[in-house]
Amino acid sequence: MTNYIGDTIRIQATMTDFDDSILTPDSHVVTLYDPNGTQKDQDTSPSAEGGGVFHSDLTIPLTGSPGNWTIVWRTKMSDEYKFDMLTINVEEAP
Repeated sequence: MTNYIGDTIRIQATMTDFDDSILTPDSHVVTLYDPNGTQKDQDTSPSAEGGGVFHSDLTIPLTGSPGNWTIVWRTKMSDEYKFDMLTINVEEAP
């Protein structure tokens, strides 16, 4: 899938433990960073879809630049913090 400047993208995560039991974290922070590492969007209340599945909609700003953008999803549960990172390629709109 190609991501373009100005797009709103949906990121989905399934929260489970080591034996696939469903988890519901106490808090979430989903952050979008541009290729220079500057924060461009953030969501602190992703939508719960059920079954441990959450999603977050983030917008690549029109002022953004093409390149590899990073999404970091941080969770907290019982004073334990976890995070996952995803890199996406963003291009100029055709």
